[in-house]
Amino acid sequence: MKWIMLGLLLLATTSITSADEPYRFRWNKDDRLEYQITHTTTITEIAPLVAKGSNETTTRTTKLALSKYWTVAELKTDGSAVLELTITRMKQEISKPLIDEKGAVSNEMIVMDSGTPEGKESMAAFLNKPILKATVDFTGLVKDVESGTGDSAKKRLAAELPFRVLLPKQNVKINDTWDRTFNITVDPPLGTGEVYEVTQRFKLRAIREDHVVIGVTTELLKPPSAPVDLQPLLPWLWEGDVFFDPRTGRYSGSKLNVKKVLKNHRGDGTEFRFESEYTEAAAGR
Repeated sequence: MKWIMLGLLLLATTSITSADEPYRFRWNKDDRLEYQITHTTTITEIAPLVAKGSNETTTRTTKLALSKYWTVAELKTDGSAVLELTITRMKQEISKPLIDEKGAVSNEMIVMDSGTPEGKESMAAFLNKPILKATVDFTGLVKDVESGTGDSAKKRLAAELPFRVLLPKQNVKINDTWDRTFNITVDPPLGTGEVYEVTQRFKLRAIREDHVVIGVTTELLKPPSAPVDLQPLLPWLWEGDVFFDPRTGRYSGSKLNVKKVLKNHRGDGTEFRFESEYTEAAAGR
């Protein structure tokens, strides 16, 4: 029995640690890949609330809980697949400051919840039905997007990959790194169509029994010089870990964050703090 247990243990560990082939997404027709997401963003600003006023602190917080799944609708001969995205549940809470003409601050709470009759009705246009199609190759790269929102969905999935990682083309070992580049476009009302080039670096950080841990960092190649112009770019600069199961060829989830502070963004003594935490987990994990 001891030798049988040892053999099973070795089989379990070598299924991942033996790098006979590069890591690859593996698709099966009609597979349903389900995920739960929690995403919290807090923006704290120190700045005058009215003209010629003293600096005051305000905070805006957004909390999102989302359930979704990808369906493998079609398999391609090159190893890519056409995936359809469906959202089944969404709850968003927004707490934001309201500032009157005298600079007095009050808080407003906005809640949208598909679990309520009102929320279900307001979200009926995109809930429990496919909202886009994305062709994704075996490294996780998006090759094409079909969506009713046009180019916006395509730009977003190019910047934030559907499964948060680009797998390496070659075999890798611990601490090996690989990169990708993409563009972020700042559309109105936050910008006027400015385009910034971004590099995202991946690093094989750990090999576990049932998954590998791939570290992620994101950096602007040429950030804008003015702090105020950097503000709309901060939500894209993710860092953290992505979890991938090489045995099944599936994304297991991720834990990502952005923490940035911009000093003097609206004059001396002002400050803009951006903190965002994103967690995604496959159903059953």
